[in-house]
Amino acid sequence: MKSVYILAAIICTAEISGAETSLFSKKGGFTEGNLQGQQSWLSEGGVIDFNRGGFILSSETWKSSFYGIPVDAQKNTSCSISADFGFTLNGRGSADIFSLMINERPSGLGALRGFFIRTLDSPVYKFGFKSSDNKLYLSSPVPEEKIGLGESAVSDRLTMTMIMEKGDTPADWSVEVELLNARTGESLSRLVQTGVTLDTSIYETDTWYTGFSSSRGDRDTGTRNRCVYLFSFSGDQDSKTLFLIL
Repeated sequence: MKSVYILAAIICTAEISGAETSLFSKKGGFTEGNLQGQQSWLSEGGVIDFNRGGFILSSETWKSSFYGIPVDAQKNTSCSISADFGFTLNGRGSADIFSLMINERPSGLGALRGFFIRTLDSPVYKFGFKSSDNKLYLSSPVPEEKIGLGESAVSDRLTMTMIMEKGDTPADWSVEVELLNARTGESLSRLVQTGVTLDTSIYETDTWYTGFSSSRGDRDTGTRNRCVYLFSFSGDQDSKTLFLIL
């Protein structure tokens, strides 16, 4: 039976077969403040705020958060990771607003990283991923009106997905990234790339850790209230999936 782990700030009305449920609240064992150490999360700067609905918020110190239970990299040949996020504009900026990460350890160093970037050329945003050898792969630019900005400073809820599939060598990975507007259901940008080089340790490891990050602060991005609403990951053979609904 497929196992599903849910940590939630709201009660989900959908029925999930075989689910183990924990409310993202005091009743669910969470406390306000640092996410670090709560419900298996390893976090640097993630902040839980019940007054804002239990969101994990960004700040000048927000770095990264990894789920402490990894995907079995020997059993699985691919790993899929997804998150819903949003933000509010607050001045000009040019930096990563949000990113997804997969690595052989709970660290952003050397990780495969999918990213969503605000540029000084706004209203244009960039989307893509960066491999372990620091090569950038960019998809088509995303106009700000497609993410709910323009007349409003508050973005729509966006869904970023990244899938990596193991090849025959550390230089033969396949990576797919996609950005969706969760409100409209429109695919805003998608990129599929083969022959991607990832660190040898990611290829040879027994475990893949998954997480999200923004290594830059609010001042650099020109944003505030960057929030993570939902986080999930899975392997192609491993039935264990985590949902974090914030």
